[in-house]
Amino acid sequence: FYYIIKAFETPNSKTDEKGMEMSIKKISLNTINFRYNDAVEKNSIDLFIHHFETKISAFNLTDLFFNVPEISLDGLKVDVNQNLVEATKKATEKIEVAAATNSLKLQLKNIHLKNIDVNYQDANTNLATKIQFTNLKTKVETIDLEKQRIILNSLELDKTNGQLTFTKSAEKATKSVESS
Repeated sequence: FYYIIKAFETPNSKTDEKGMEMSIKKISLNTINFRYNDAVEKNSIDLFIHHFETKISAFNLTDLFFNVPEISLDGLKVDVNQNLVEATKKATEKIEVAAATNSLKLQLKNIHLKNIDVNYQDANTNLATKIQFTNLKTKVETIDLEKQRIILNSLELDKTNGQLTFTKSAEKATKSVESS
């Protein structure tokens, strides 16, 4: 069997190899629809993007460094529903562990968002939230995610509506109906 092992053996594997390098200079998306329905975990996402465009100066996956000086988004509709509590808790724990080990470094400058409509519902926290706005322009000075600090040079927000609702948990609602 030694000759079989020898046949699949890799010669002198290098440990000082660089990670995969990518170069992305510009992204332009038009009329994008995305739908995700998880029947087992009871989570769903509906996403529509009318027009998205960005320019990227630096894209370094190894060091998690990204420089994105221009972001323009016109027409975004997102509906997110998280219904299964256990699956959400497990996913949140995995994200928190990953976030603690890697420090994302973002450099953003000019952000322009138009015609945005976002709905989010979470059965785990009994939260329903919605935000709609016609126009948001900002010039970012610095973003330090590790220190949880964002400094903006300017912020312009027009025609905004928002809603935040905390509901009773299903267990409490059932108990109050049964006791009536």
